[in-house]
Amino acid sequence: KVYISPKGRIYIHKSLPVYLRIATSPDDAASSYLLTSEVTTQYSNPMYFDTEGYNTIRSPWRVDTSTKIPIYPQQDIIFEVYADGYPPRSKAKFSGASQYIKDGKNYFGRGIEIIITAIDALSGVDKIYYSINNENFKPYSESISVSDEGEYTLEYYSVDNVGNVEEMKTESFIIDMTYPQTVYEIDGLLNENYISPDARIIFRSTDSLSGVKAIYYQINNGNVLKYRSPIPVSILGSESGSISFYGVDNIGNKENIKVIGSFPSKNSTDEGEGDNEVVFEFYIDNKPPEVLLNFVGNKYKGKYLYISPDTRVNLTAKDDKSGVNKIKYGINSSLVLDEYNESFSINNAGLQTIFYTAIDFVGNWSSLKNNKVFVDLNPPNTSFNLSGLNFFNRDTLYVATDTKILINDNDNESGVKKIYYKIDNEKFKEYTSPVMIDQEGFHNITYYGVDNVNNEEEHKVKGVFIDVTPPVIHYQFNVAPIGSKIIRDEEFVVYPTNAVIYLGSTDYASGGKRIEY
Repeated sequence: KVYISPKGRIYIHKSLPVYLRIATSPDDAASSYLLTSEVTTQYSNPMYFDTEGYNTIRSPWRVDTSTKIPIYPQQDIIFEVYADGYPPRSKAKFSGASQYIKDGKNYFGRGIEIIITAIDALSGVDKIYYSINNENFKPYSESISVSDEGEYTLEYYSVDNVGNVEEMKTESFIIDMTYPQTVYEIDGLLNENYISPDARIIFRSTDSLSGVKAIYYQINNGNVLKYRSPIPVSILGSESGSISFYGVDNIGNKENIKVIGSFPSKNSTDEGEGDNEVVFEFYIDNKPPEVLLNFVGNKYKGKYLYISPDTRVNLTAKDDKSGVNKIKYGINSSLVLDEYNESFSINNAGLQTIFYTAIDFVGNWSSLKNNKVFVDLNPPNTSFNLSGLNFFNRDTLYVATDTKILINDNDNESGVKKIYYKIDNEKFKEYTSPVMIDQEGFHNITYYGVDNVNNEEEHKVKGVFIDVTPPVIHYQFNVAPIGSKIIRDEEFVVYPTNAVIYLGSTDYASGGKRIEY
């Protein structure tokens, strides 16, 4: 098209055909006549301007418009026409937000404004048109704001006043309004909210758009530092301490501050410390478990602590923080290779040493303890003795009624606790002093001992015959009596002086020992 500037300059698109007309009046309605060329017919009607920019149409010579007399020196009459064949050049400028380039992509933060400007050397810029993400093109009139996060394609071009259209330009960019997401990791042993004093805290951050620029942290109320390597929890102190942390992406989006640590004055149900979010409340457990050993069953304290093979060794541990993970023990070995799951007995005889320890869920070991114990596997060995008259003939032991039955104890380990006995089918009773039996006849004495760890001796039986009836005396003369005589009212049998008396005896049980006269 043809454009007349405010200053009256005529601009014409360089590719347009040009026809010259002549009129005798400046009125638009006046008659005009098309000019023809006799000399350059083939280059006129239409004619084309050959020069970009300034062109002239000339006529010699100048004539004074009042006197109609040529003006000397002679000069051409010049009509200026500006041919414009080049389009404008436009440019988009992004401002108001941080910018970051990654992998050839432009990332911008919040508050982005896009300003498009265009310049044209001749006729001037008529309009700028733009489109975002394939929308219909529309005229550009003021800066463009983009408020939503996402990936965008800006297309734009400009048109000058004679219709030269610029080749469309494209700008791709991404609006990043999302802050990074930083997570923590405990490198070390932990159980629920309790962690080992040897543990380290690792931070990792991700950002789906412009990427993470840095992670920052603050210990307690100290300086804000840039995270570079794992942080030992030991620097927090044994009682309490916290670590605040957040991520910043390459556009400057800053994550909300998160906090991990122990807060003795804070209720664990609180959602945050101030305006910050507590994401993990933990306690440093640097105290090992307490281990206790006790024996369930038979035991006796003497020179050693004596136990029986039935006695169970019971190990218990308590830990008021992370909790007990394992109890380890060893019999006569400080390597404590055995894991304790339930009470156990010791079947090896003699003096034994039990080593034991415990570990909690964050790796704190209690100090190694040991307990010496004597395992008494052997029952007592009681013996049967008599104090008083007794006589053994063939397979029978004859005992007088006043003879005392003694049961002696013997145990070289934990010692005899009690001796029990019974006579015939009586109930067992405890032996405390010598026993005498006054009932004549054969009797079985059953007895056994129990040591101080309740090892019970196999029952023993001893048979005795209680001889209560004395012998019967028999006498015999070797001659017959020669008569009788009454002296003081008592009758006596009379034997001759050569008579010899023979004395004898019979006994039902043990037999006669001697005859006294």
